[in-house]
Amino acid sequence: MEPLLSALDDHFVHQIAEPVRHVGTSDRNFYDRHYFNVHGCNDAFFAIVGLGQYPNLGTQDGFVSMRVGREQITLRSSRVLGDRADMACGPLRLEVLEGLKRLRLTIAPNPSGIEADLVFRGCHAPQLEPRQLQRSQGRVVHDVMRYCQTAVYKGWIVLPDGVRVSSDAVPLKGYRDRSWGIRAIGRPEPPGPEAAGGAELSGLFRSTDFRRLHMACQFEGFTVNVKLHEDRHGQRSLEDAVRLWHDGRAPEALGRPEWEILRWSADRRFVVQARLHFRRSGGPDHVLEIRQLLPLYLEAGTGYGNRPLLEWIHGQYRGPLVTDFVRFDVDATDPVLAGPIDCLAEMEMDGCRGHGLFEYTIFGRIDGFDGPGHFNARPPL
Repeated sequence: MEPLLSALDDHFVHQIAEPVRHVGTSDRNFYDRHYFNVHGCNDAFFAIVGLGQYPNLGTQDGFVSMRVGREQITLRSSRVLGDRADMACGPLRLEVLEGLKRLRLTIAPNPSGIEADLVFRGCHAPQLEPRQLQRSQGRVVHDVMRYCQTAVYKGWIVLPDGVRVSSDAVPLKGYRDRSWGIRAIGRPEPPGPEAAGGAELSGLFRSTDFRRLHMACQFEGFTVNVKLHEDRHGQRSLEDAVRLWHDGRAPEALGRPEWEILRWSADRRFVVQARLHFRRSGGPDHVLEIRQLLPLYLEAGTGYGNRPLLEWIHGQYRGPLVTDFVRFDVDATDPVLAGPIDCLAEMEMDGCRGHGLFEYTIFGRIDGFDGPGHFNARPPL
């Protein structure tokens, strides 16, 4: 019989009349996840880190994926879920030092060469984002809560080539989001009536023409956070744009964000330059300029996505404990190198310059590309 009690059961955290190990739904797609990124405010490297639990699949996994030059290296680990208070997975470990303020992320020595000991210190109180809910044929397929926070890191990170980057020498900064709920995990389930020519579904990734933007840029004194899901007709299933002040002032609504792509890369759907206009009645408009520094493929070995060719998928059982790593040449033609882009970008707004995440997905015939096609496929010649 599997152990049901965990260290979390000693805390006042219960939501249902069950041990914490049992969540409030039997949906296989329930998940609980941390995401982090870290950079040195330049194009030397960009790293993303994730740790997730899947209580109804009995698994836990984690990854770190780093872009250095033309290479993207992904270390990943998977294990059987045990005590839910234990967020470690293989060489990756996360500790909450001070709830909602400070967390410690460590990566022990491993064959990928990536190591780290970083303390995340939030620049502002976490921002709770709008709940995302979508249904397919009446069934809930996406029901997610998320909060976000930018930070400075104290500590160090070792790149795959052995270079050690310390916060004593380089301003290490980044962002995290914390999300939980229901979203597609692992291989897709059999399709329903829509596969037989039923009505096109609405919601996240259910249109053949779709744009998605998740953005968090850290400036001196404030952070700009934007979430936007939009189809080719301009219909939005999610819209949120706020300025988060680092001095504790209340968040400022920036108004309706309008996304303008100024320049694509020559060989694929990398957004090299973009602009966001924030328009609001009764207040000044704002313009945010975006310039690409390092694009990173979110699905490159990390477990995100469920395309058939992806051999490592979130939530899959791989054994009691499995850890490996993979390397990708970002300039090569590789079908794995598609999907959402986590781009480290330099941004300017209100005369201030900052750095942060510019995460985007361009899907289908939108923005002048032939479709339906896959995310970020090479444009037609």
